[in-house]
Amino acid sequence: MSVQTPVTLLTPAGRHKLIEDGFYANYLAYFRKAEDTRRWKLHKDIPWELCKPDVPEDVAIMVEGYFAVESYLPDFVTEAMQMVRRSRGRAWFQANWGYEESKHAMAWETWLVTSGKRTQARMDEYADYLSEKQWTLPYDTPRRMIIYQMIQERATYLNYHNLAARADLEGDKALATALRIIAVDEIAHHGFFYKGVQLYLTYDTANTLDDIAHVLKSFAMPARNFLWNWNEFEDVVAKAGIYGAREHIRDVQNPILNALGYDNRRDLERAALRMRIAPDSIGPQDIPAWAKEAADRPADALVAYAGD
Repeated sequence: MSVQTPVTLLTPAGRHKLIEDGFYANYLAYFRKAEDTRRWKLHKDIPWELCKPDVPEDVAIMVEGYFAVESYLPDFVTEAMQMVRRSRGRAWFQANWGYEESKHAMAWETWLVTSGKRTQARMDEYADYLSEKQWTLPYDTPRRMIIYQMIQERATYLNYHNLAARADLEGDKALATALRIIAVDEIAHHGFFYKGVQLYLTYDTANTLDDIAHVLKSFAMPARNFLWNWNEFEDVVAKAGIYGAREHIRDVQNPILNALGYDNRRDLERAALRMRIAPDSIGPQDIPAWAKEAADRPADALVAYAGD
C-alpha cells in the first residue's frame, strides 16, 4: 500500500502488519549487508601489538567507561527481547545486535589490558561489580524504546568516532582501528532503528511524533547510575570534546530531526501539536512542511510542550 494512502483507511491490525512486515524486511537487508561487508574478527582485524602503554589516563577512563556500559549487554538484550519477542524483525535484530555488542565489550577490555592501562584483575573485579546491578528499560512501549535506541546508538557512534581522532593524535593505531570498526557497527544499528521509527511515523504519525518529543526531552545514556566512576567519566568525556550536551544537540539530536524533516526539537514539537488537527489528506511526508505553516497555538505553548 502506498505511503500516500490515508492512514485512517487502515485498521489497527492493518497498520500493525505493515509495520511488522517493514521491520522484517529491514532486518533481512541489514543482515545481508552485515554478512557481506561488516563482519570483523576481534583477534585478527585489530593490530593489538600496536597498543601504546603511554596513552594519557583520560583515554583509558573513557574506554573503561565504554566497557562498563557495554557490560550491561545481558540486560539490554533480555529486557528488550521480552518487550519485542512477538516482532520477528525486531527480535531477530536484537539477537544479532547482542552478538555485535558483545564484541565491542571484549574489544575495550582487550585494549585496556594489552596496553597495560588496566590489569586483568581490575577488569574482572569491575565486571563482577557491574553484574550485581541490573539495568531496566527506560521506556515501557516498543515505540518509545526504538526511538530511544535510535538516539542512543547515534550517540554511541559519536563517542567512538570522536575518540578515534584522539587515538590517532596519541599514535595508538590499535585503539584507533578498534574505535573505527566499532563505530561502523554503531551507526548501522542506528540506521536500523531510524528506519523503524520511520515505519511508525508512516502508519501512526501523531502518536509517534508525541513519543519522539517525549523521548528527546527525557533521554539519558544507559547505565549512568551503575558505573563506579560515572561523574569522572562524564567529566572526562565532556572536557575532551568527545561527547557532552553541546555535541548531543549538534551531532545527535539535530541530525536525526533534520533527516526526519525538522529543523530542531521545537520544530518537531510544533508538528506534534498540529498533527492533532491534521486533515486526513495530510500524509507523513507532508507533515514537516505543513506543520511550519502559521501556528494555531501561542509560541509559548509550543515551547512548553513536553510530549506527554
